Amino acid sequence: MRIDTTVQGLNCLRPPEREHGFEDLTVPPGQIPAGLRGPLYRVGPGQFADERGSYGHWFDGEGLLTALRFADGRASFACRMIKPRGADEADYAKRGRIGRAPQGFARIVRSFVDPQAFVNVANTALLHWQGRLYALFEASLPTLIDPDTLETLGETDLDVIVRSFGAHPHVHPSSGAIINHGFRPPPRAGIDYYTLPPEGPAQHTHDVPISSRFPAHDVSVTDRHIVTVLSPLYIDVPRVLKGGPVADCLDWRPSEQTDCILSPIGGGPHTLLKTDPMLYTHSVNAFDDGEITVVQGLAARDASPVDWVSKVRHGCKSLAPQPSPVRLTEVQINLAARRVEVTTLFDTPAEFPAIDPRCAGRRHSVIYATGFRDDGAAYADFQDAILRFDLTSRTVQKIDFGAGHFVS
Repeated sequence: MRIDTTVQGLNCLRPPEREHGFEDLTVPPGQIPAGLRGPLYRVGPGQFADERGSYGHWFDGEGLLTALRFADGRASFACRMIKPRGADEADYAKRGRIGRAPQGFARIVRSFVDPQAFVNVANTALLHWQGRLYALFEASLPTLIDPDTLETLGETDLDVIVRSFGAHPHVHPSSGAIINHGFRPPPRAGIDYYTLPPEGPAQHTHDVPISSRFPAHDVSVTDRHIVTVLSPLYIDVPRVLKGGPVADCLDWRPSEQTDCILSPIGGGPHTLLKTDPMLYTHSVNAFDDGEITVVQGLAARDASPVDWVSKVRHGCKSLAPQPSPVRLTEVQINLAARRVEVTTLFDTPAEFPAIDPRCAGRRHSVIYATGFRDDGAAYADFQDAILRFDLTSRTVQKIDFGAGHFVS
């Protein structure tokens, strides 16, 4: 798609012109392969202001669901906003978001124990499990979606979720179960781990207490372990109590190390190892290599990407943050030797990595990611290229769609 942008702000961050169910698209015969069948669902922020004004962070927008449905060389498209719990209540605009603190001191204090003090925008990712479709937002509960109409059916705790359910679940390679995590804020800060089997009910398998570090955005799953990488990024509780939004109340502590938590699949005592400070964002894959657990994902040397993400909404000077953009990184954890080794795989700025899902949980040779047409440019665009990283030849291919085209 082609989107106009400005340095002062990104015009693409606006709500849809209209919402609708599935409508046929006009596509010339032969344009869609006859063997392409089924739906493609997407979700992302789709609303960027309310009666209190513009949201402080572009992640704050209520989720916008889109879907393409293919069958017999034809396609149809649907587009609908998610309706969060409490959207019709009088105090809805007073609730918190990532870039906006809950309004009123009592509501701020309550936010530590009551997630309803924040809006569940359900805008980050989608989960298919046992024939049902869920929209995810890591600070809240899953939101059930009707896959045929895209109507919002409401939140669910799956009968096991303690506080929240992460936005990046992973498939356990042997069993096919979906593994995910959730976090609990101070004063009882911790990580809860969940298993969603192919059949039967969801399970809360175990939990791990943590300090007031900012919760992990993503985890990794091998046949034997769930690996959680906790960066030395902390929630500044006093600043939160003074009314600061979460996005502005994060404290990067480079004097501290990164925690690598290995939890056995299904529960049991965890192992904690430490390594040099890094900001770990998204996992792409993990696998067991003998006694070594290998985790591949994206990491930066400091917290500058957090500041970059916050400023995108208002137009930043570059979407290739300097001096420390995220890089594809490999973390090797040797439990027997209690040693962690971190290696930068490629020196190309990247985000949102993906592999062929059939390779999940085992060694693979290719990683795809989003990137930039010009890694060194100073411009205010979203990521505008697709990258193909070949781990065997150590080469990078870049697919460039031309100026004004963006990938997601």
